[in-house]
Amino acid sequence: HNDELPGPAVMSADYAVVCRDEHGNTTDEYERILRIASAAIVLYPVGVPLSYIFLFWKARRAIWAEEPTPLSKSLDFLVGDYDTIYFFWELVEVLKKLLLVGAMSVVLPGEINQLVIAFVIVICFQTALLIARPFKRMADDVIAIAAGFALVMFFFFSLLLKVQTLVEAVEDSL
Repeated sequence: HNDELPGPAVMSADYAVVCRDEHGNTTDEYERILRIASAAIVLYPVGVPLSYIFLFWKARRAIWAEEPTPLSKSLDFLVGDYDTIYFFWELVEVLKKLLLVGAMSVVLPGEINQLVIAFVIVICFQTALLIARPFKRMADDVIAIAAGFALVMFFFFSLLLKVQTLVEAVEDSL
């Protein structure tokens, strides 16, 4: 919410939503929005991977045997690009995104350790990708490896920049 405007505090994303009335009490509408947002924030990171796990588990035999069922056909958009042994790789990708975007946004924000943890995470996922090479087409493996390498380099150079900034701050304080 935005407390800097005159009058009641309103939500900065939508000024029509009043968060706090003139007495400083939260409004019912704002409380409802907070409950929905909190539920979504909790359900999405848990619900999507659990849904994938459940659906992949139910369809695993049909996918491995390459004997399509209605469920395995409906999952083709998630599993179709991967070798049958790695049909679940989309779940790995979802977990990587959730760790890097969701978890890392709240783990030690602004600290160098946040970058170190993220760097270790991308190295682990890149290593898994290099070992598995999960795609049916080699060109897709090459693109995924190149994109993963770019992500590793992004975090590596971010870490270097953070270290340089900290070194300069220490030097300036001496």
